[in-house]
Amino acid sequence: MMADGPLPAGAFAHREAAREAALQMLYALEVGGQTREQVESWFSPERKMGLAAQSFARELLRQTWARREELDRVLAAHLSRWRPERLGAIDRCLLQLAAQELTGDAWVPAGAVIDQYLHLAKKFSQPQALALVHGVLNAIAQARRETTEAESGGQ
Repeated sequence: MMADGPLPAGAFAHREAAREAALQMLYALEVGGQTREQVESWFSPERKMGLAAQSFARELLRQTWARREELDRVLAAHLSRWRPERLGAIDRCLLQLAAQELTGDAWVPAGAVIDQYLHLAKKFSQPQALALVHGVLNAIAQARRETTEAESGGQ
């Protein structure tokens, strides 16, 4: 639900830590062979995050995990000459999480989401992957804007 009026400073500050936690948990699921419940149970107590951040990280992980095949189709539509399964595991996880946010809730500010995932890509991925991540996320955000405009009658 969107708040009326401007949000207080730092209203979504917990989301940066939560996105990093969700990325690390999704990566552990991809390469570790554990269940989502196992990863959540050992991961959350290890993190020094508030309850809002833990809740957001878990929900983002659950939504992304449930939609990963659909999200891979979204990614494939915006990857030039690449298939999601050819991406490195960390890049695929990062793009799946970002695509979940960009396609799941229309009220999430796309610019903020893209900036935070680029920050995560700088931290966890290879330098040469940044352009790919940036291009794919911008394309997904643009497609969302076009869909939103078409649904609202171009207003």
